Amino acid sequence: MGLLDPQVPVEHRTFVLNTVPGRHGSATEGTLSDPVTRKIFQVYPVGWLKGDPINVEDPDRTVTDLVMDVPDSTVYHKRDTVTIHGTSFVVQGLPEFDDWGNGLSYRTEYDHLFGGTVLLKRVT
Repeated sequence: MGLLDPQVPVEHRTFVLNTVPGRHGSATEGTLSDPVTRKIFQVYPVGWLKGDPINVEDPDRTVTDLVMDVPDSTVYHKRDTVTIHGTSFVVQGLPEFDDWGNGLSYRTEYDHLFGGTVLLKRVT
């Protein structure tokens, strides 16, 4: 646990992989659990200067990568969802657009104030 108290409420839904085949015997993807309200420290964009790739098949596509500072990052897993102020994001591994992927670090001298970091993504 960090030195600060988290203040920002979010809804966290855990991804649960389905092990039972669907109606037609095919594998099913998974479901999301009921939402649990958690508190976070802050959320902010991953990169400032990175562009979003646009292609002719999907010219209106927008990718949003966020960093979320939390008291305990171990409760969040890849494919979970987090809803912040009514907008849902998916927990991811490494962000698609990152400022630290080229040797720059997103960590700061203030890391000891927070418990962990969760990376979020939304594609619209």
